[in-house]
Amino acid sequence: MIRSEAKAPAATSGEADEIQRKTGIPVVAVSQGTLFGEDFEQSLRIIGEVCGVSERAEEVIAYINDSLAELKELASAVPEDEKPTVLPAAATFK
Repeated sequence: MIRSEAKAPAATSGEADEIQRKTGIPVVAVSQGTLFGEDFEQSLRIIGEVCGVSERAEEVIAYINDSLAELKELASAVPEDEKPTVLPAAATFK
């Protein structure tokens, strides 16, 4: 079994181990990570490695980082008093 230990909740590792034990099928558990943080990138790299598409995972990570840099650059051109107040939100369901 391969699993990401970076901020992975203990329950995730335990659940993955239990599924693997019951099914006899290798299980990979990765952390959801901090959105667009290094731990998120590490999880994408693990998924890419397991799926045999490491190069594609690096392309996706580069695309995300390039997009974030572009957004930061575009936002820097807007005066502070003209920037809207926003609430970024997301929901996950198990």
